[in-house]
Amino acid sequence: MPYRPAHLTPSPPRHGAGSDSPTAAAFDMPCFQSLYHKDHSVLSLVATERFIFCGTQGSCIHVWGAQDFLPKRVLSGHTGSVFSMVLDAAGTTMYSGSGDGTVRAWDAVNLTCRFVLHSGPNVGDILSLAYDARTDRLFMGCQNTSIQWFSPSSADAVPKSPRELERISHNSKFFDSATSQTFALELDPEVEHYVVFDNHIRPHSHFGHVYTLLLGNLPGGGGHDGHEGGTVLFSGSGDGEVKLWTVTAAGIEPLRSLPGDITNIFAMTLSEGLLFCGCQDGLIKIWDLETFQMISELHAHHDDVLALVAASTNLFSASADGSIKVWDRNFQRVKEIEAHEGIVLALTLTPGAHYLVSGGSDQMVKFWPLPNDLLAPLPSPRFSGPAAGPLAPLSSQGAVPSPQATQQALLATLERWVTYPSVSGSPRYQHDCRRAARFLKSTFEQLGATSRLVPGAYGCNPLVVARLRANRSGTSSSSVAPTPTVLVYGHYDVFPVDEAAWTSPPFRLTGRDGFLYGRGVTDDKGPILAILYAAHELHQAKSLGVNVEFLIEGEEENGSAGLKEAVANISDDPAIISAQPDILLLSNSYWIGEEIPCLTYGLRGSIHATLEVTSDRQDVHAGVSGGAVAEPLRVLLKVLARLMDANGRVDIPGFHDAVAPPTEQEHTYYARLVRQMEAPRELTDQAEVERLTTRLMSRWRFPTLTVHKVDVSGPPDNHSIIPRSARALVSLRIVPDQTLNTVTEQFTTYVHKLFDEAVQSHLALASFASPSASPLNTTPTTATDTGDTSNNRDCTLAVTIRNTADWWLGDTTHQYFKAAERAVESQWGVKPMLIREGGTIGAVPWLENHFRTTAVNIPLGQSSDQAHLSDERIRLKNLVKGKEVMKEFLVTVGNEPVPAREIVEA
Repeated sequence: MPYRPAHLTPSPPRHGAGSDSPTAAAFDMPCFQSLYHKDHSVLSLVATERFIFCGTQGSCIHVWGAQDFLPKRVLSGHTGSVFSMVLDAAGTTMYSGSGDGTVRAWDAVNLTCRFVLHSGPNVGDILSLAYDARTDRLFMGCQNTSIQWFSPSSADAVPKSPRELERISHNSKFFDSATSQTFALELDPEVEHYVVFDNHIRPHSHFGHVYTLLLGNLPGGGGHDGHEGGTVLFSGSGDGEVKLWTVTAAGIEPLRSLPGDITNIFAMTLSEGLLFCGCQDGLIKIWDLETFQMISELHAHHDDVLALVAASTNLFSASADGSIKVWDRNFQRVKEIEAHEGIVLALTLTPGAHYLVSGGSDQMVKFWPLPNDLLAPLPSPRFSGPAAGPLAPLSSQGAVPSPQATQQALLATLERWVTYPSVSGSPRYQHDCRRAARFLKSTFEQLGATSRLVPGAYGCNPLVVARLRANRSGTSSSSVAPTPTVLVYGHYDVFPVDEAAWTSPPFRLTGRDGFLYGRGVTDDKGPILAILYAAHELHQAKSLGVNVEFLIEGEEENGSAGLKEAVANISDDPAIISAQPDILLLSNSYWIGEEIPCLTYGLRGSIHATLEVTSDRQDVHAGVSGGAVAEPLRVLLKVLARLMDANGRVDIPGFHDAVAPPTEQEHTYYARLVRQMEAPRELTDQAEVERLTTRLMSRWRFPTLTVHKVDVSGPPDNHSIIPRSARALVSLRIVPDQTLNTVTEQFTTYVHKLFDEAVQSHLALASFASPSASPLNTTPTTATDTGDTSNNRDCTLAVTIRNTADWWLGDTTHQYFKAAERAVESQWGVKPMLIREGGTIGAVPWLENHFRTTAVNIPLGQSSDQAHLSDERIRLKNLVKGKEVMKEFLVTVGNEPVPAREIVEA
């Protein structure tokens, strides 16, 4: 009876209809990172432990970091599209095949070209590559239907002169590769050039282009039609036929064919003795290599199947319809992903099968984390159900989690935490804030810490406090030497968002070009988790030499409302937070640039005030009463205009009295920072250095005043009324040695003085513009409308101090600050810049004073992280490296003797 293929899965509509396997719900594959290649489709992909190589239609190979997803280099040399790439067995050499008829061998570590291989005559495009480690042989599938091969280890067996003569004789008379190959030689005169000789060519191997090559072994190791075992080369072509070739010492010999319909075969992969062939019109043909029978034909996609990879018992297929589908060992679909806005042209797996990587005609490369059952045990990259907790410990006690496992766990936790819109100061988000707090508490507990929620003032979000006890040998409570205690401060609340201004949803973690986007990723959820997972790694390995305590508030973006009350509520519970920790650790600021790490040792304080001028009248018409009544907005603007001089310097009497002038040493230090920051420009103009130094000191060293917003009463965009009230939001930034009480009093006193003068000025003007002086006026005159100034003060000023926070100046000579310097330098390979910031974290100086300790601020993020702005982000490299910095810092603190200091009674 003739064979009739079985259609195991009906062709479903594109968007979700059709039956999935029962395991589909557990098979979750969110896109973790997207990398963008401007202007060029991604045609081919390979991955090593360090790099992702992306061959493009534009002839270049883009190289990205496999860990940080950042661009590393662009490999140039080809003059045609890069259709195929393959690695050698060691992963140290990468071969790329191009439309220019050449193969280039690249050092996959140093990213340099090792040699150029020129194919045989009239080859056209090199469409596919395969490398056989046993024979050290590279196979090439070509547009002209030939299969060619080359052995890199014996490349120099033929002298250079005969090789060059052979290369010249291969100039194409049909395909346009002659010019391309000559141009390749001209581009790389110092790179060795080799050529494929005629005895290494199998012409007319198919009756169509050789789109795909694959190396493997037959089940049982041999005994198939005279095949005695060893490597088999599979080739798939536009003629619809798969051919099997025995790899011999001389080259390849035909073994057998797997005939099929005349349809293009674009991709192949092997798994468990089965050969999967991706074909035209959305078909996947499955062959049993024990019996050489086609056992199934899946109607998998709505367009051509262009790429296939297998991982464990699952098959991944990619199509010109833009989708990726996942199939189980029973050929049932378990997942469908709308992967690309265009054709999916390439798939590969990263080493260890942690990610499926896809490339498409939309110029994107995307990374899809693979589920746990395909990997060594790792935490799930997503969570199912609203009640799902965070993560179980990464490994059993005493085992050291792998860096990949910890990174996956950290990112999974951050991904879930970001989904909570924990915006403080708004009743609308109060429930979400408490959900975020409970999630963090659960995370602490699942990672081995003791944790609880602590209430603060009424209506304020709770503190989350936790303790992870030291467990390194010799750090028990009975030890003679005291165990240091590190108190970690941070906040789980986030700044409000304008969703329309974001490129991606603010409360969904999104990866693009090596960055993680989402509200809170850098301020401050990401850094908190970096510290937590650093401590957890040490705890899992029984190497934690310090007690790590966490005090994470939920009102930092709202002036730390209720913090003092909440801390007072834990003062009587030393089981969670010590009365006097040895160091206060935080990561809540940013580098001053993009590449040089920093340590922040100073922050300005702040006073936030509201000025509101109000008239005792309702809104009036400007055409009727303009010039005759006090105008609150004009009065307010007069007050605001006199708070600063023409150069922007705060003009409040006595405001600068407590600000010590910078010392010569300070000035020199700031100038050195400027030269570091501007190193690429190689500043030689001293005047420019002085200008930039002054600007930097204005940001950090000197006090400022800012008017943030001015509002008026009445309907918006009404151009004919005089509003009844006007309000301005103002902030002052203060520096050592100004005091909050003194500056607040100076500000309010001066504002009232300016207000009185502005009103008197207006009354003097109004006496000449009274409505009674107009011949058209028929309204009876009242005391308020006359020039009688005793009765004409119809405006009032209200000054409201919304919140205040003191400045902070760290101790750069402290042993733990020095430990932080060493940890940063060890991980980043460069000394950190010591910087101050113009912003404010009011909790830091207060906590320092309350706990009688010293604070160290280790920022993780770059200056471009967009905290408080749209598209907030953190570079993945910074987050992962930051965890390692924190880990090394905790190790150092645990190894050093606790510094002597005054002991405060609990």
